Amino acid sequence: MGHGDSILRAVEEGQKRNIDNVEFIVANIQEELPAGTYDAITSSQTLSIVKNRRDVLKRIFGALSPTGVFLSVEAFRTAKESASYIDDATACGLALQSFEFVPHNHLGEEKAYSFFEFRHGDKGLSVDLDAKFQELIEKLAASNLQLAKTLIRADKIKSGRKRLRDVVGDYAETAAAKEAEEFLKGL
Repeated sequence: MGHGDSILRAVEEGQKRNIDNVEFIVANIQEELPAGTYDAITSSQTLSIVKNRRDVLKRIFGALSPTGVFLSVEAFRTAKESASYIDDATACGLALQSFEFVPHNHLGEEKAYSFFEFRHGDKGLSVDLDAKFQELIEKLAASNLQLAKTLIRADKIKSGRKRLRDVVGDYAETAAAKEAEEFLKGL
């Protein structure tokens, strides 16, 4: 589903609910935004890959109304990448208000994206990103281990073994990876 489909669905939902004070604009965030200020700007899996991230964040800061919110979902894989993003946003005048993970399923594998909420300001939320990422890794490892065991119980041994090897490789140093190693030995 493309952005146009998502916007169309949102407009239709707003019409069903008699919401008429919302306008959706799709723009290339790496270029100039349409003139005006915005109450909300969203970005999905864009700012983790752009080369001129600070320029884009400055543009977002300038386009947000004083009480506006910038919501960003990014595919950062480490606490260090997320910390760098937060530092860039802070340098551009955006203050972190919230940081969470948004779970998603990719071809049967449990994963998560980083979700950031920023607003104008110089004082943002302080987050222990290392602890948050470690907690996420433990959860994902356990979830994928359970999926592997379910596949094996359903006589999908080859798929289950592959998933167990993935847990061992992708989530080394977790309790689930150690359990997956032991489970593989028993097969």
